[in-house]
Amino acid sequence: MRRYELTDAQWEQIAPLLPPQKPQTGRPAEDHRQVLNGMLWILRTGAPWADLPARYGPVGTVSSRFYRWRQAGVFDRVLQRLQAQADALQWSGELEVTALQDMAWLAEWLSEWTLLEADALPATPR
Repeated sequence: MRRYELTDAQWEQIAPLLPPQKPQTGRPAEDHRQVLNGMLWILRTGAPWADLPARYGPVGTVSSRFYRWRQAGVFDRVLQRLQAQADALQWSGELEVTALQDMAWLAEWLSEWTLLEADALPATPR
């Protein structure tokens, strides 16, 4: 795992909350985890989309999925569900400290995305 990338525990928390991966018809879709890690890299480094490392997939794929998910409210819904899960686990006393830290980290970056104004985001590559 590289810096800015989701741990396995974090991915397990967020994967079920994302839109379904498209079926393998036509061109195969890029993996959600790989693309999401690319989005995290952009958010954390502040780099323009054009500087996205190739390991995260094509720049156009990562940026278009980011903007589509943002427009569709995916990040808002994921943030709300993670917060609700953390609250429920905290009240039941079943929440491990590590799981709470993972949820807090995910909630932090999701809230950054939901609060960003469109003009504060990197420009979509051409």
